[in-house]
Amino acid sequence: MAQTRKSAPSIIDVVKQLKQGKILPVYYLFGEDTFSLNFGAKSIEDAVSVFISSDFDRDICYGDERSIQDVISMARAFPFGSEKKLIVLKDAEKTKDKKFLESYISSPPEFSVLVLIHNGTITNLSSSPFDQLLKKDFLYEAKELKGDYLISWVVELTKSKGKNISYDNAAFLADVSGGDRIIIENQLEKIISFLGDKDEITFKDIKEMAASFKEYSIFDLQNAVFQKDKSSSLQIALSMLDKGEDAIFIISMLTKSFI
Repeated sequence: MAQTRKSAPSIIDVVKQLKQGKILPVYYLFGEDTFSLNFGAKSIEDAVSVFISSDFDRDICYGDERSIQDVISMARAFPFGSEKKLIVLKDAEKTKDKKFLESYISSPPEFSVLVLIHNGTITNLSSSPFDQLLKKDFLYEAKELKGDYLISWVVELTKSKGKNISYDNAAFLADVSGGDRIIIENQLEKIISFLGDKDEITFKDIKEMAASFKEYSIFDLQNAVFQKDKSSSLQIALSMLDKGEDAIFIISMLTKSFI
């Protein structure tokens, strides 16, 4: 019988744990989704920062400059007056001595939070040290965000900005933004700026902003002008200008349409 291929939980699970106040001593984040990798690492850093009172207890290094042994030595050293210390190893895929992680993850010190960021996939999660990282719940994947993963990300992103959004409304926001996380984050910022002291983002809030989400083209403007829809024509023209469209180009194309 063929063995079931191992898989790691999503980085979104890390964010959820952090919201519950759970901070692990080791995080090995991997995957091809750079956006999720950065989001996960930033969430960990923000959660640990409240326990750090000295810049000496915060270190960022790179896999092509430091060995795993060096990083482990840093992680085992006591903090300089802080409750915890944070060590982030970027480009962990470039290190050649990952086997040394095995002994460290078996009993990592509680005063250190070691974050390793691995750009790219891991073909065999049954190999060392990934099998042990997975067993210890220290291994998380930056999976392509779509469906439930994308909606959960919107919910957690909203919480990180001090607001709340229901699952259904998060799904609606993702849908009207075309599933593009950059657009989602930009539009979320716009919605929050209009919320004021309100804590909850509602369907009405998203719907009122939805008109500005649409990427209008010159053809939309030409059609609105042809229909003599003054309101839509003005809205589309202003939206295009706001997104950087050249005014001379717009005027030129409109002129050609009615000559």
